Amino acid sequence: VIGTHYSLAGLSLGSNKIEIQACNASNQCGVSYLAGTVSRSSRVRYQHTDMLGTPVMETDESGYVISRSVYEPFGKRLGGEKAGLGFTGHLQDEDLGLTYMQARYYDPLIGRFYSNDPIGFRDIHSFNRYAYANNNPYKYTDPTGLTSWPVNKNSNGQVVVTSNFGKRNTGIKGASKSHSGTDFRAAKGAKITATESGTVSKVGGGGRGGNYILISNDDGSMSGHAHTQSAKGLKAGDKVSEGSTIGQSDGSGTGNAPHQHYTYREGTTSSPATATTPKVDPMKTQFKNMPKQEVCVKGSGGGC
Repeated sequence: VIGTHYSLAGLSLGSNKIEIQACNASNQCGVSYLAGTVSRSSRVRYQHTDMLGTPVMETDESGYVISRSVYEPFGKRLGGEKAGLGFTGHLQDEDLGLTYMQARYYDPLIGRFYSNDPIGFRDIHSFNRYAYANNNPYKYTDPTGLTSWPVNKNSNGQVVVTSNFGKRNTGIKGASKSHSGTDFRAAKGAKITATESGTVSKVGGGGRGGNYILISNDDGSMSGHAHTQSAKGLKAGDKVSEGSTIGQSDGSGTGNAPHQHYTYREGTTSSPATATTPKVDPMKTQFKNMPKQEVCVKGSGGGC
């Protein structure tokens, strides 16, 4: 390790996270996040989270358990409110009994936000501007109070990016240095889900991307999932819902490790995107409010 950078991260549990970036002599960098807080007495406390990012146990530096928490499905803490980090890693307002989710306050007692979605909606099949996580708190979270998001395998709720959109270094011989999509960590056999509700435009294979699925989203945009074996029976014209399983990572095409190569094209309902529409960076458009973890390793699906 030639350098380590410490800073406060930004969203959800990130408001109390320590971000650590380390690079080796080959300039291979990794970023990790510790769900830790430091009290005024400099006593370090660690938050142990469940799959939703909710702190369920707190320990000190010696491993002693300071406290435990149990939550109902929609986030009400059993045994009373507790100040600090709570349901899905958001701050709890002990006086109001509400959860602060950046854009809005959320009431875990009724499973609803106190104000409507200031942005709008993406999934017309579950339209309710006050609803939390598509009314399915086991399958979805809401990291910013603006949009529901399928539960990630990381307990901190971050999507893991192994290669960014645009210019990049690559460990794949003959591959372009201009990356037209974003690579997400996806082990072989990992489930791939639809990012929005829409209609399957094409299921195909071949080339650097291997097997792939194109989906025309209901809002007019288009999503592409490469290195992805489609679910049995999935075909063009099929309707898919946001968060539903559409296939699995299969490592097909060009790459040194299984991953999902995701592409996004912007469009509107009056002028929908097509396969010839220019691709854009999904992390700056579709997922601009989503917290992410970058793991930039050359030769592992491309470098950042």
